[in-house]
Amino acid sequence: MKDSALKYGRQLVMKLFFVSSLSICSIWAFTKSLESYSRYLEKSHIDLDVKGVVWSAAFPAPNVTVPVDQKHADVSDAQIGLQDHESVEAGGDKEPSKYEFLGKEIDAGFRVAKHAGPDRLALSLEVAYLLSCLCSNGEFNFSFRYGGREGLKGVIFNRPYPIIALDTERRAFRREVRAFEQAISGDKDAQPHLLKTFLDAFMRDEGIEFPFLPRKNEAIKADMLPRSYQDFKKYWPYEKKEDVQRVKVEVQGENEEAVRTLDAEIPVQDPESRAIIEENRAMFFKK
Repeated sequence: MKDSALKYGRQLVMKLFFVSSLSICSIWAFTKSLESYSRYLEKSHIDLDVKGVVWSAAFPAPNVTVPVDQKHADVSDAQIGLQDHESVEAGGDKEPSKYEFLGKEIDAGFRVAKHAGPDRLALSLEVAYLLSCLCSNGEFNFSFRYGGREGLKGVIFNRPYPIIALDTERRAFRREVRAFEQAISGDKDAQPHLLKTFLDAFMRDEGIEFPFLPRKNEAIKADMLPRSYQDFKKYWPYEKKEDVQRVKVEVQGENEEAVRTLDAEIPVQDPESRAIIEENRAMFFKK
């Protein structure tokens, strides 16, 4: 876990995309920020409101971090292979607006976002699982809403996905109306321990990796890490070796091309210059 502060990632039409190392404190701060700005809009008599969504994605696997300047580059011009260099990941943490974050978990978050509202903070099932675990242990006290399951395009093969949110209703009179409505309909907020058990069973049935969020100073054991990371760690040396070999071949090819170009530029009638180049070829070009 590096810096957990929220950093501006990008403005998407009328949307703001923030990036942060996942922590409960950052989620709590985000909900408070939404509440504060909503009250500002209301006080200013501005007929707008805010809503949010929180989801998680693991890096460097199974998702990837890509510098924006490589997003639309040709394959021959872009870096080939895994975007696994620490400098890339560190850059994504420090200046997320200069990077794109790609992967199935990123896509799922944008699909979940459609269920956000001024009175509810939409959650991916992984984040909902983490929060329900903490709340069931009595460490936090979030109020969960469960809206059944609904198919989200491209998420878990379009099978029904749990629609979960935190209750973030900021107006007292609307909370009162909701309480009366729940009493009439028999609807209740999702209890953390039941939500945790349900999501545990759901993720096992769907083959979804359980999220891993280490606590401060917690010793991390190998079997605690997600399978995608273990696979990444297993195959990374081979991918790295291939990348290094590819770079060597490219450099060698560039040097040979430079030699051919230089040979073509040296006049045949200038044997003295050609002799000097030939004698120092090894110094100028690595073979």
